[in-house]
Amino acid sequence: MSEQVEAEVPVFFHIPRCAGTYIYENVLCSGLLGQHREEIKVLLKERKSVKYSKFCRFDLSFDNPLQFPGEISCLASLDLSKMSLPAFESAVSVDHLKEYLRKDWLKLRGFVINPIVGDFKQKFSLVEDLCQMSAGKPHYFTVLRKSFDWHRSMFYYLRDVGVWEPTYGCYTGMSFVEYINSKHMADSWVIRVLTGLSDDVPITDMQYEETVKILSTFTIGFFDNMQDFLEVLNKRFRWQSKSDFKNNRNESKASEKLSVGDIPESALKIFNERVKYEMKLYEHFRNANKSPLNKF
Repeated sequence: MSEQVEAEVPVFFHIPRCAGTYIYENVLCSGLLGQHREEIKVLLKERKSVKYSKFCRFDLSFDNPLQFPGEISCLASLDLSKMSLPAFESAVSVDHLKEYLRKDWLKLRGFVINPIVGDFKQKFSLVEDLCQMSAGKPHYFTVLRKSFDWHRSMFYYLRDVGVWEPTYGCYTGMSFVEYINSKHMADSWVIRVLTGLSDDVPITDMQYEETVKILSTFTIGFFDNMQDFLEVLNKRFRWQSKSDFKNNRNESKASEKLSVGDIPESALKIFNERVKYEMKLYEHFRNANKSPLNKF
């Protein structure tokens, strides 16, 4: 794996139910904040002025600039002599953030593309534009999870945990097997999101191949090998963040007890057919990362 170049900007594509909150809080945010503090420490030691003295998060959305959390979260260091924010987090418009960059009021440090409905190609394009404005180069990374584990986790999250979700209450009393047999279980969140395919159109080879092409530019980690991936991120971006992964955020105890062997053969057949492209996608990148040339 190559060393990080100076202008590289980490961009985390947050796929739900893949430890995204943990990575944001304990790895990305922690690592970038550590870099921010270390830069200030060096400047003070050398008796130089500190231009970007405050670490902050901006939330960006295309249709509603006041939405929080935003479709994209931007982590940056601010010049407090030019602007002042009352808190760590602030929702701003895309135009305002671009204005701050043009005036050199902030230094970009990283992005999170959040799992919020919207045009993801538009989001990637904006990240590219913002990085270019700051003479940076985005480095994308994300985490994939085995299909059965992902859908099991998603179901119990929607049924038991996500009280803030608009569908909360729709799955009360439903079992995971009933969920599989229903129309509610998705075929592939990540393929539909990255290709912009609507829910009423079936996934085909074309969308699968397009998703492979997009994700092939990413550093890919795997949920069941998270410890190694976190260490890779720390090395890649020279972070000193936590790498002792413990996934207990937004998880239901019931989701940890159900295995493939607990699912009736008829339901498992339905499951495998519905998520066939998703499973194929996971295996593609899992196999690609077994090669010494492609590992992370």
